[in-house]
Amino acid sequence: SRQRNEVKKQNHSYNRPKDIAITSLNKLEPLLTKKLGSRPSGVPLCRWMLGLTHPHPVLDEKLQRINELHSRLRFDPQRAPTNTQDDLANLTNELRRFLKKNR
Repeated sequence: SRQRNEVKKQNHSYNRPKDIAITSLNKLEPLLTKKLGSRPSGVPLCRWMLGLTHPHPVLDEKLQRINELHSRLRFDPQRAPTNTQDDLANLTNELRRFLKKNR
């Protein structure tokens, strides 16, 4: 019915606020969406991406480290060590390669 079709069109995925710092993890979000589906509104990126550990338990330690670095850059960038962005970029690139290899 028409009403049912309108309900399906409603999008409840996450919309990022405009003034939030972007990290290499944010840039990986489109690939994560292909693996996990749309991130629900109100669910933090770090918590949402941990869903990758269900099909890929080997990623647990790497995801925890990515979350730690992303949170440091996102919430306290002035106190983050200078290599934090590079470390996060390296880990997210490793994760990207892993996810593309393990489709």
